[in-house]
Amino acid sequence: MTTQIEGPRVSGAAVPPHNLEAEESVLGAVMLSSDAANEVLERLQPGHFYKPSHQTIFEAVTRLYDANEPIDAITVSDALRRTEQLERIGGVEYLTALLERVPTTSNVDYYARVVEETASRRSLMKAGAEVTRLAM
Repeated sequence: MTTQIEGPRVSGAAVPPHNLEAEESVLGAVMLSSDAANEVLERLQPGHFYKPSHQTIFEAVTRLYDANEPIDAITVSDALRRTEQLERIGGVEYLTALLERVPTTSNVDYYARVVEETASRRSLMKAGAEVTRLAM
């Protein structure tokens, strides 16, 4: 699992730091294990995820967790369907694929740390850009 610190250039700008594999592993792990969900949901927020569809999925997971509902691919897909976001994130097929991409749920703390660290880097880059803008 590699963290993308400086990615390919898109329209002359560097792609912000992110690690989609870690994001996918976190999302898959929380749908597979209530222990993983308990560990991650106290630590991460939707904004920590780089990919918008991952943010949306994590928001649905958080709503289920806050309502003390079970968290799995079926309950998450139902929650996303009720808010008309299921197809936007890639449908049930994408949620199922997330489950298949989890190497192990026991490493969810590591995956969450990677997601959190890349979010911190993006935040620092944004703050640096704002400072530069203000200094001009």
